[in-house]
Amino acid sequence: GLTRQTFLLATQEMAAAADAVAALGSPAPAATEPEPEPEAVAPEPEPEPVAPEPQVIIEPAPAVAATVEMPAAPAAAGFSPTHEVPAGGMSAWAAPDPNLPPIARLEARVQLRVDEVRGAWARVTGSNGWSGWVDDRRLAPLGGAPVAAPAPAVAATAPPVVPVPATAPLPAVAPQPAVWQATHQVPAEGLPAWATPDPAAAPIAQLAGRVQLRIEETRGAWARVTGSNGWSGWVDARRLGPLGRGGGGLALGPLALRPLPLVGGIALIVASFLPWLKGIFGASSTGGWNTPFQVLWNTTSPGDQPRMGLIVLIVGIIALAAGVIPKAGRALAAITGVLAAVIGALYIVQVIRLFSNQLGASAGDVLNNAIGIAPWIALGGALLLLIGALIPDRRG
Repeated sequence: GLTRQTFLLATQEMAAAADAVAALGSPAPAATEPEPEPEAVAPEPEPEPVAPEPQVIIEPAPAVAATVEMPAAPAAAGFSPTHEVPAGGMSAWAAPDPNLPPIARLEARVQLRVDEVRGAWARVTGSNGWSGWVDDRRLAPLGGAPVAAPAPAVAATAPPVVPVPATAPLPAVAPQPAVWQATHQVPAEGLPAWATPDPAAAPIAQLAGRVQLRIEETRGAWARVTGSNGWSGWVDARRLGPLGRGGGGLALGPLALRPLPLVGGIALIVASFLPWLKGIFGASSTGGWNTPFQVLWNTTSPGDQPRMGLIVLIVGIIALAAGVIPKAGRALAAITGVLAAVIGALYIVQVIRLFSNQLGASAGDVLNNAIGIAPWIALGGALLLLIGALIPDRRG
């Protein structure tokens, strides 16, 4: 029978059986307990993250090397512009002197390098080696204000460097002879200049009128010219005017062509064959080859030789030479002009005195009725010679 005692015993047996069953399932978690051994190995690789420490040291090293090498590269690259010409362009001078005429007119946006600063003046250099002085206040810096600051610093520190003076004269002496001498001149209206003989390129400068240049090389209609300050550029050779042509002269190969002295010389030659005295009072007209030259100072007993026509002819031939020789032409034109004026004037005075003393004629009657055409033509030729001698050299 089921009693309380048997019920408790049965319950205890069932609990023991349940504990036995639970004991059979517990060995599985006990087998996983050896896994803590990898947990002890896992922390060992964690000290290896110490490797990032070299990365901190390596990163600044390339950064410093890059900042040191970058400035060195532009310094050795050659021409590096620092400024540009403002809109509207600006004038350039050979020296920092406002009393001198400008040597060039720089086009707008042309890039330049400032090499030296003197007050409001700046000496700039172009990409083709041209150098000149401009108004520093009008230059526009490239790349903002930081570029303008290093320019004076470089100019201030460059002179003490010894290699610069040693190498600078070499390129300057090669294109320039010992004595620079101009051969041509810019026309009055000015002339554009290019860095290369290429009309498709933009001009680098506008040369001022009457600036003297020297031709170094010609290529067709182009001419490479240099200025007194060493500037060099290409211009239209057809528009350049040669130097050394005086008296309003024009170029004619190695000679000059001075119209006024030439016409004056021709007038004297013609006058030597024309009548110097009209036929009056029954006398025939007298030509230069029948008139003694001594009549200029002795009308009472003039000699027979030389003749007036011969002297005037010689003076006229010399005057022709004054119209074509390239040098001393103006001086020679002045000398022959004075001689022709003296001959014509003295002859007229002597004839007036002769007819006034012997015939009592007035000076007006003598001028109108006695003086031939030759003295007047001689005076006209003398005037042309003197005017040609007074005209300054026309350079171009």
